Order: sequence, then structure tokens, then C-alpha cells
Amino acid sequence: MGLFDMFKKKAEPAAAAAPASISASAGADVLCSPVKGKVIKMADVPDPVFGGEVLGKGCAVWPEDDLVYAPCDGKVT
Repeated sequence: MGLFDMFKKKAEPAAAAAPASISASAGADVLCSPVKGKVIKMADVPDPVFGGEVLGKGCAVWPEDDLVYAPCDGKVT
């Protein structure tokens, strides 16, 4: 490390690549994802807290577009 290395630009982190999807099935009593995309393992999420499963096991959705829908019609009481 040289004297003026602190003034050099740091390399940008690489963008996360879209992971492979896993299969999921839905029935009449299943609440589906409000986002169109691939279901992925929580370990593939590029976030240290969620990807490390610190908050527990689960899955995530890698979105394919910018639209988010309400997952169901109802009233919060």
C-alpha cells in the first residue's frame, strides 16, 4: 500500500446474477407471491442477513419485472 493509495477509486462490486429457480406448488388455500419471478433458496439471496438465514429458513422471489400486486382481496381487521 502506497502513500496515495487511499485516493484511488475502489472497484465496484459485481452485480448479483439471477440464481436458478426451485419448484413450488400452489393449491386453493395457498397465498401466492405478489411478484412474478423465480422462487429461490434463501441462501441464494445476495443479502448477508437473509442469505445467512439469520432470521430463519425460507424462500425468496427473484423478480422478473417491476410490477407488484396485492396477494389477495380482503380487509385487515
